[in-house]
Amino acid sequence: CLAIRREVVNAIGGLDPRFGLGNFDDDDYSLRAQLAGWRLAVAEDCFVHHVGGATFAGQGIDYSGAYQINRLKFAQKWASLGVQGASLAEMAQCPVEREALLCALPERAPRISLCMIVRNEAAYLAGCLESVAGAVDEIVIVDTGSTDATIAIAESFGARVERMEWQDDFAAARNRSLAMATGDRILVMDADERLRPECIPEMRWLSWLPLDFAAVVMIEQSPVLRWLNGKAGIRYEGAVHEQP
Repeated sequence: CLAIRREVVNAIGGLDPRFGLGNFDDDDYSLRAQLAGWRLAVAEDCFVHHVGGATFAGQGIDYSGAYQINRLKFAQKWASLGVQGASLAEMAQCPVEREALLCALPERAPRISLCMIVRNEAAYLAGCLESVAGAVDEIVIVDTGSTDATIAIAESFGARVERMEWQDDFAAARNRSLAMATGDRILVMDADERLRPECIPEMRWLSWLPLDFAAVVMIEQSPVLRWLNGKAGIRYEGAVHEQP
């Protein structure tokens, strides 16, 4: 367990979302805090009892596998910033290196936008939006003429909804949703699709990785472009509405 003073959070931000449900998120935060000038302390007279790995087990996630993945993420992150042979104490005592590291750290976590186009999807939309909870920071939906409860359902999940008259052009509708998005990364989904729970930590991890334009995601064994760089000006064209 890790107790953090609010002034530290205000100064350096929260836990790095790339570590998902946990493991090495506290190590990472402690390193960031000490490099920023705060002192770490161990409360030896406190004891917190909890059932180890209960959250992982409850979501059907392999704890050992998640631990090893986050261990690699931690090593890769700090190795890329120059923390390899030097110990934490050595780094914290070197003002030049400390400032360089702090400048290299992102000012904020990348934001992920979910972009969708829908029409009369009341039977499926709630399940889709429930599946992305915790994976995205913004939900953008273009409705092309629903006459059922689709819009109400979308808005109940905090989605930004824009009504658009159907023009027999999937690209136009998809492009409108992309234009509305403000995220650094964009996930494109349809209402009858679901994001598996174990993918959520990996989505956050992916958001930190460099991405020139787009990446392929497997949907029902078919490779389609669903992971986009939100700042690259990507737009759809042509008859196949799944391909930007």
